[in-house]
Amino acid sequence: MIIHILGASGSGVTTLGNYISKKLGWKYLDSDDFFWEKTDVPYTVKRDPKSRDAEILKLLKSGESIIFGGSCISWSPEIHSCFDKIVFFICATGK
Repeated sequence: MIIHILGASGSGVTTLGNYISKKLGWKYLDSDDFFWEKTDVPYTVKRDPKSRDAEILKLLKSGESIIFGGSCISWSPEIHSCFDKIVFFICATGK
């Protein structure tokens, strides 16, 4: 089972994804870890889309239960077809 959780920046997608993955004992993957190269100054160098898509597809097709957090809108359609459930997370401030 692969569940994709997405929402606006700062809405709590990563927090919710990590919480659910720990409760269920599933792997959590964050789209930022695939979109950006690992650099000394984070989030400054975009990763090559072909290598990004190949790596994420390998993990999504591994047979493991996964929570995937974050946006992957312009990524390979093959990635989108891996998701069993998609949750759009909306966080209200309560004001």
